[in-house]
Amino acid sequence: MNHVWLDSEGDNWYERNKHHLGKAQAQDFPLLMMDLYGLKPKSVLEIGASNGWRLGAIHQKYGADTTAVEPSKKAVEDGRKKFPSVKFIHSTLEDCPLSGTFDLIIVNFVLHWIERDALYQCIGKIDRLVKDQGNLIIGDFGPDCFLKRKYHHLKDANMHTWKMAYEQLFLQSGGYMELAKLRYNDDTHTMGPDVNADNGCTVVLLKKQQMYLDH
Repeated sequence: MNHVWLDSEGDNWYERNKHHLGKAQAQDFPLLMMDLYGLKPKSVLEIGASNGWRLGAIHQKYGADTTAVEPSKKAVEDGRKKFPSVKFIHSTLEDCPLSGTFDLIIVNFVLHWIERDALYQCIGKIDRLVKDQGNLIIGDFGPDCFLKRKYHHLKDANMHTWKMAYEQLFLQSGGYMELAKLRYNDDTHTMGPDVNADNGCTVVLLKKQQMYLDH
């Protein structure tokens, strides 16, 4: 699936969504999570960062070194013009050449696009890039069960979206602690009593910390 996002669909997604990016920062749940829990990272990586608008806001507020991984060439070109403080890497997560570690990694609405044969490779790569005692923010759909859906923007391609509670892949390793979870309505982008199994999304804040007890 990597080549599809690098060759065409990354740019197609960006063209469909570029006019809305960054216009509602006050309602952006990863930024809200950072503010609510007093995160002040010195280094931040966002996977699937589009043109880097969120990282631009993080650099402006916290002075953090910011790095973006993004498969859309158009988004990267736009981001390099608008947000010179952000280091861009034109790549998918699977092929990302990054090394080192980061205080905070943000993966917002990316994991549901990763095919299942590459999922654990990507989860392992994210884990290696999170600094010990660092934080991970995962935003995605929040279904009550595992859901597979045909990717409707490419009807002739054998592509799907895969919805599940992705934070559990990190929590069940015993290497992360859940600090907070926000659930919101995907249609209205608000929290409240109208959030249900069909429209619910989650953003989860994790801390990389060994949870095993010595005996």
